[in-house]
Amino acid sequence: MRSLSFVPLVGGVLPLFFPIVHSKPASFAVSIRGGGVKFVDGSLTAGNIGVSTSNNNIYFTQVTLGGLNLTLQLDTGSTDLVVIRQGRDINLVKSTDLSATEDFGKGHAVGNVAFADLQIGEFTIPGQAFVDVTEAQQLSQVGDGIIGMAFNAPEASAIIRTLSTALGADAGAQLGNTPMPRLFAQQPDLPDSFDVLLGRTDGLGDTAQGTFLIGQHADGFEQVADAPQLTSVGSPDHWSVVLDAMNINGRPFAFDASTFQGVPQGKVVALLDTGFSLPPIPAAAVDALYSSIEGAAFDSNSGLWIVPCNSSASLSFVFGGQEYFVHPLDLTTPMVMQPSGSAGPGVTVCTNTFQPLTLDPTAFGTFDLILGDAFLRNVYASFNYGDQDTAPFVQLVSTTPDADRAMQEFQQQRAAALATLPPTVDPSVFVSGGSGSSQPGQSQSVPGQPGQPGQVISVPGTTITAQGSSGQSVTIPGITIPGITISGITTVAGVTMPAQTLPAQTAGSSPGQTSESSGQKISTQSPGSSTSSGESSASTQATQNGGSAPNNKNGAGRPEAFKLGGVCGAYVLYKMLSVFVL
Repeated sequence: MRSLSFVPLVGGVLPLFFPIVHSKPASFAVSIRGGGVKFVDGSLTAGNIGVSTSNNNIYFTQVTLGGLNLTLQLDTGSTDLVVIRQGRDINLVKSTDLSATEDFGKGHAVGNVAFADLQIGEFTIPGQAFVDVTEAQQLSQVGDGIIGMAFNAPEASAIIRTLSTALGADAGAQLGNTPMPRLFAQQPDLPDSFDVLLGRTDGLGDTAQGTFLIGQHADGFEQVADAPQLTSVGSPDHWSVVLDAMNINGRPFAFDASTFQGVPQGKVVALLDTGFSLPPIPAAAVDALYSSIEGAAFDSNSGLWIVPCNSSASLSFVFGGQEYFVHPLDLTTPMVMQPSGSAGPGVTVCTNTFQPLTLDPTAFGTFDLILGDAFLRNVYASFNYGDQDTAPFVQLVSTTPDADRAMQEFQQQRAAALATLPPTVDPSVFVSGGSGSSQPGQSQSVPGQPGQPGQVISVPGTTITAQGSSGQSVTIPGITIPGITISGITTVAGVTMPAQTLPAQTAGSSPGQTSESSGQKISTQSPGSSTSSGESSASTQATQNGGSAPNNKNGAGRPEAFKLGGVCGAYVLYKMLSVFVL
């Protein structure tokens, strides 16, 4: 996946050895506010370097490189140290003109290989190799760059390959050795492991703190040492382990055969990757999971599942014979959509966090699926690089051991979060009526008494023809219709906007025709349809007549034509939040 180019080394051959310096324990914490990052004073637990998130999408840790404080994405799915310093001064030990390209699952970076002293928590690694980025694409959300925590094989490291091409394989491997393997190689008494515990925001606070430890286990999680050792399989690029089963509401999902030879039938290989916010798994598994939630609706245009925000399913993964539940809060993500042309608060929908796998696993050769942050928030994970006698392995301890308690927490925390957001909308309504599609809605005819005045009423995505006797009400079960007064006929099935008085039509009049009795033309465009001039109809918005539309029993008025194309727009915004590095 990675490519590179190189030019002659500047300054001659670099020294081939940089000693490890053990310094004072770090005393700092990371606080993230909104989309930005700032540092605040504070003391972390001894040895805890710390990892933080503000949105459950990206997890950052703080390091110091060449005297420059950096906030880097902590990524178990990549290998190299990649720094976007944007012109800020840094004290380099050595610079080169060797250009390397880092290709990730999403985005890439190009820069010269350089060397500077790296401090991670209580450890300083003099002369650590890194990519000094001069060009980056689709990496705007990774702070000051990425610190890779995977393996130092040439297949995984663009830095090692670049230096090996210029200086030879031995020099490239030694000079380009990545931070964690290099630290352990030069600190033989330090256990060759690092532990990660990712925090979860509750939708109300703006920061969630977690744990990042090197060579030790956190207090209260010492039992991780007794957990099954999940041996890393496949090529030495990633932390990939065998997944025994995926259970949906207590029933195992039937995976297709693994792409790896030797993996038992029914089992697959899962990559544990903190750089993936939304875990990609087979599309059939995604559909099986979210279709099991009552009221969920699939949008074929965007490929998103829209799920009732207060509903969930039971999901668990089995590794080494032990079951690890996923908290319901990690199955869906609330999103706010703004109706087109409205200054109102918009509506809230909830979308699936587990996504269909679109990457080609055979291109990486290390996984059948990826379990990213939405899974890893539910475990305390210890990653061990192994030694000459022991293959690398991962050990896990569940942080969501009680599924019933987790569901109670979900109901409480999701309700509290939704209370701060605009009203929710029914998934089927959003998918069928709030897509902003230019296609006309479906027609449903509700017969009345022949020869009596009638009227065509438009609701998002559906055209309903209602006829009835003067002075009577027409009720259409299962469909919410705005309150509209038509020659004494009031249709009210959940009022979503103020009543309007329109002239009557004789029975059989066509929508949009001029009524003979009134001489007026009545528009029957659905809010998501196109007008005759090709512009989107704005006959109904979230706010009517200067006031907010009342809510129906589902918590919101019906969504209209949404910015960015309704659910397709939601998909665009959702993917903007979907951050992953591989």
